[in-house]
Amino acid sequence: MIALEALAPESAAEMNKTVVHEVGHMMNQAGESAIDGLDVAADHGKTYTGRGHLGGHCAGGIDAVVFGGVGDLGGRADARCVMYGEGSANKLVTFCADCKKFVLAEPLTTLKG
Repeated sequence: MIALEALAPESAAEMNKTVVHEVGHMMNQAGESAIDGLDVAADHGKTYTGRGHLGGHCAGGIDAVVFGGVGDLGGRADARCVMYGEGSANKLVTFCADCKKFVLAEPLTTLKG
């Protein structure tokens, strides 16, 4: 489900980021299950559930020490993947290299939503 705030972004660029992020969820990105021989822990490793966000998300670009902790990952300006758990001014509209492997492996005959 899309949060109400996501329906009223501050700009068209923010709307684009939100749409790509939500479609990513529908494509099982930052999920917890293996896809076509890929293992989330071994082949991605920087996904998380909780820690200030709802559902599975990517921590691409976040420092390994910060990621390896237990605190909230909200408000990170260093996140570099559209599947990070929240928008930021520097958030890209692209999947990180790790997520991209899962995007390409996902059989998109139907979207999960």
